[in-house]
Amino acid sequence: MKKILIYLILFSFLNSTVLFGKNKYYDDAQVFYDMVQFDEALKTLDDAIDKVENTNDDLIAIYLLKAKIYIVLNKETEAKNFFLKLLFLDGNYKISSDESPKIVEFFENVKKKFQESLTVKLSPAEILFTPVTKTDYKDKLPVSVIISNMNESRDAKIFYRMIGYDKFMKSDLMPLSGDDFEGYIPLSVDQNSQDFMIEYFIGVLDFQGSIIASYPDQSNPILLTVTVPEKIIEKKDDSVNNKGNNSTSSSIFEKWWFWTIVIGVVGGGVGTYFLLNEGETKASTYSPSFTITLP
Repeated sequence: MKKILIYLILFSFLNSTVLFGKNKYYDDAQVFYDMVQFDEALKTLDDAIDKVENTNDDLIAIYLLKAKIYIVLNKETEAKNFFLKLLFLDGNYKISSDESPKIVEFFENVKKKFQESLTVKLSPAEILFTPVTKTDYKDKLPVSVIISNMNESRDAKIFYRMIGYDKFMKSDLMPLSGDDFEGYIPLSVDQNSQDFMIEYFIGVLDFQGSIIASYPDQSNPILLTVTVPEKIIEKKDDSVNNKGNNSTSSSIFEKWWFWTIVIGVVGGGVGTYFLLNEGETKASTYSPSFTITLP
């Protein structure tokens, strides 16, 4: 039984690494998840959203992994919110029967409530927000918003873009309690000048993905000026100059640490397995006995 479990974990790890290679941040997050390093996995999944232009299928995989992590951590509200984000992209999504029964049951309950919410008639969403128009550079600009008349059938996002770009990017607003929502705008220093500008607005979407309310009007977004300190620019320049010496584009299989991670994945994956399947042995005390021969 132990050998079968180990082989399954190894296959799952290698399969996710090879097939989802479009987004290296997701790949890394999957490795952290298998190693039971959940905080690192969540941070890396944020990068997978913020630093890569994803398809809906990519986002579904990211939201699914986030929800699974929060279920393991017994944070049901956060898990529910990310399952809802997933269902907004695909309301008919069917979770794999290979997932833990605990995850499958939780998802099916969220899906049922989501589908029930689609029949509820709501008043127009109302957005209360104090615009931020200036900020010093930081990795993320926190955004707090009050939105009334929301339920599982409505989603809230921040739409933002650099000045000069046509397409708005989207960042999630997550419900806290009552009508309070919180999110952030990812910022970047990849600019030619010290200061740069972003325009953004808050949008509420229906289950079909259409914007049904916004603040301000999406045709007249808020203008945000970001001041970048000189030391940040110098650090960016040094990073560009050294880029050729620190390439991360090579295959994960070519890196010396890959097989070290595989070993960690086996032990960590077993830990995750027992965290999701409370039963025979606790993950913190389980010590598998086997040998791996490296190439």
